[in-house]
Amino acid sequence: PFYSPDGTWIGFFSSDFKLAKIPAAGGVVVSICEVPVGNWGAVWLPDNTIVYGTYTTGQGLLRVPASGGGDAVAVTTLSIDDGETNHGWPHALPGGRALLFTVTTSTGSSVAVVDLETGERRNVIVGADDARYVEPGHLVFTRQGTLFATAFDLDRLEVTGTSRPVVEGLFTHWRGTQTSYAIGAGGMLVYAPGATGPTRDRFVWVDRQGNVEHLPIEPGNYGHPRLSPDNNHLAYDASREGGGDVWVYDLRRQTPTRLTNTGDNAMPVWSPNGLRVLFASSGRGPPGLFWHRADGAGETHKLLSMNHSLWPLSWHNKAIAYYELNPETGRDIWVLGSEEGVLGSSESRPMPRSFQSSRFNERSPMFSPDGRWIAYVSNESGRDEVYVKEFGGSGAQHTISSGGGSEPVWSLAGDELFFRSDEWMLAVPIEAGEQFSAGVPTALFEGNFKREFVAGNQYYDVSADGQHFLMIEEDAALRGPDRLHLILDFARELNAEGPSGD
Repeated sequence: PFYSPDGTWIGFFSSDFKLAKIPAAGGVVVSICEVPVGNWGAVWLPDNTIVYGTYTTGQGLLRVPASGGGDAVAVTTLSIDDGETNHGWPHALPGGRALLFTVTTSTGSSVAVVDLETGERRNVIVGADDARYVEPGHLVFTRQGTLFATAFDLDRLEVTGTSRPVVEGLFTHWRGTQTSYAIGAGGMLVYAPGATGPTRDRFVWVDRQGNVEHLPIEPGNYGHPRLSPDNNHLAYDASREGGGDVWVYDLRRQTPTRLTNTGDNAMPVWSPNGLRVLFASSGRGPPGLFWHRADGAGETHKLLSMNHSLWPLSWHNKAIAYYELNPETGRDIWVLGSEEGVLGSSESRPMPRSFQSSRFNERSPMFSPDGRWIAYVSNESGRDEVYVKEFGGSGAQHTISSGGGSEPVWSLAGDELFFRSDEWMLAVPIEAGEQFSAGVPTALFEGNFKREFVAGNQYYDVSADGQHFLMIEEDAALRGPDRLHLILDFARELNAEGPSGD
């Protein structure tokens, strides 16, 4: 949420992918525009426009009238050749003439400033996130959970001093680029305290009754686990400063192999023969789908690239199912493949074709083991539900969940479809021959296992016998703070060389 300059309205992003506002005293919600790809913060300017960031590689900050009804206009443009992946967390400088915002790249992040009159922008602090201005002449920003301050010339829009730490132990999330703090007009600071050490997620096996067994993998910041076709290897992504990398872990020998070390890489998918790993990548040019040999040998190869993000979910035989983050229509499912396969030369490679595309958000496509059906998630009913549709068939859609659902995963035999609803894991019996039929969902177990922050893609996989689930036990320190700290005279103490307490 964020306030209008006069404090009479609160702007926010709704769960149905809209930018909206509501009177601060209570009242009716007013939709301003659709933001189908998710958000990276917003600010309400004195001229009654709102600038916001979106979670889609290829698009910078956008500006819309706060009254609604106007088209979004670009405020900044990503420099993809320089490895920029996102612009977000905008904050206005006094007078509304210029904005501070965070630039993320494949190697880290920086604080930048853009002049709203000329469009000129430049980085002002390298290796920094989420900056705010404090009267009468300081910028504060974060690095790995610590709040720093430095002198700032508001007329020249440039840093004029040396940075120094002023408050430690701020709660951070979303790869450290957003920190939970705010500065009041009177110089007050409020922040949420939290862990500042490394993330310590753990991979675990969970049986159908909810019993947990830890895997012997070092704790870290992990996501999107995928078991190889023979169940002997585990592919996953691990976050690092500025991005993430794809790894493969040998479950028998208990050894990890790193497949990437450049760009921001995530969401690994095994090839049907287990020899390659497909993944999404940005920060090395236009974002797209790339693959690498599963044993780590050789170079990374580009399969497909666009001007917006692509996320792979499933690879069956000679077809790959993925979804895109389209700035106009949101998340749409596509399939790339033909009888000749998908890894040929760029000249012979087939064009992607749409599988499910609408004004709703469709994502998380998973081929059934026989390749005839695709399970996916859509919010067409008003909330996320799991559906199944025949691949290349009549287009009939089958509803799997009814009380909310996401993260569909098939059993290896194709006789069950698993999905998550809130903290529950559920199983649905499936009969899929010439006709498709689904039984009643059965709750298996409940647990606070890690889930994806933005899109809700699959954060688990299922063993070959369908009796165990490979999941991520989330670091309890990252589940959120339970208190707020307040420094009433932060601006005065900042100008007197730093606050002394809270």
